[in-house]
Amino acid sequence: PSVSVCEDYKEMSERAARIVASRMILKPDAILGLATGSTPIGMYDELVRMNGEKVIDFSKITTFNLDEYYPISPDNDQSYRYFMQDNLFNHIDLPAENVHIPCGDAPNGDEEAARKMQEINDAYDRIKNPEKNQGPGAGGQGYNPYGQNPYGQQPYGFPNDPKTYGYTDL
Repeated sequence: PSVSVCEDYKEMSERAARIVASRMILKPDAILGLATGSTPIGMYDELVRMNGEKVIDFSKITTFNLDEYYPISPDNDQSYRYFMQDNLFNHIDLPAENVHIPCGDAPNGDEEAARKMQEINDAYDRIKNPEKNQGPGAGGQGYNPYGQNPYGQQPYGFPNDPKTYGYTDL
């Protein structure tokens, strides 16, 4: 991994989008880990633009988000699923069956977390030499998927197991 110093948020977002796009072009069926929060929004905007201009194609891409508040409805504008739909998924050609986000209104959060972890492991086992890209968030207070949010929902997530995901050089 490397660190890139950028002049501003726009340059950082464009550079991050180019890194993701180049990996998608090289591996059209790549598995991408996606972050929520304000940091990746500019990158998502740029990926939407590239997809609209047919520079990149999401039709064979698989995505994973690693956390979700619990309990929370996917229609709640505070849920991670809602955030991802609003900022990326509703605007690209990514099939719904290729999107993997923990279900915030599952009857049992622990079972849902275990099910999503198994989906991640199964996805990586299906491909040879997997691209394991997880774009981390970098909010002003740092990224803590296990912390409490101001709305009272408790997020659940997955352990930092290097077998399941890694970090990009964003």
